[in-house]
Amino acid sequence: MRTLTESIALAAHKIGAKTRGIKRAPFTKEHRRKISLARRRLYKNKQGGRTLKKTTGYYVLTRWPNTNKSEHVYLAEKHILKRKLKKNEVVHHINKIRTDNRLENLQVMTRSEHAALHAKENYTKRKKDKYGRFV
Repeated sequence: MRTLTESIALAAHKIGAKTRGIKRAPFTKEHRRKISLARRRLYKNKQGGRTLKKTTGYYVLTRWPNTNKSEHVYLAEKHILKRKLKKNEVVHHINKIRTDNRLENLQVMTRSEHAALHAKENYTKRKKDKYGRFV
């Protein structure tokens, strides 16, 4: 039985055999410019530096220095509070649409206020059977 090193040594002449001596096409000027901008973290995607995060449904900023920060949190910190959020604060979307980041739709509240708000909404929306039990 061969070791991994011996196997690689035996197959070395086959590795890259198809591309040996063939050069790839040179990058276009436009492609080189985009690479340069991306290296400097200034590359703008089509949405102006934000991406929709599929798992949460919120927009996330993609440009430095706010990389991976939720857009609604950034807007609340910059325009509503004019300071960073405290650990016990959250930003609530009033109309419950996660992608609607207009300032009039954002509300800063404590975690306990936010939990109480959603608990109250869930309580009033739940259905009861004829015995008064939640279904």
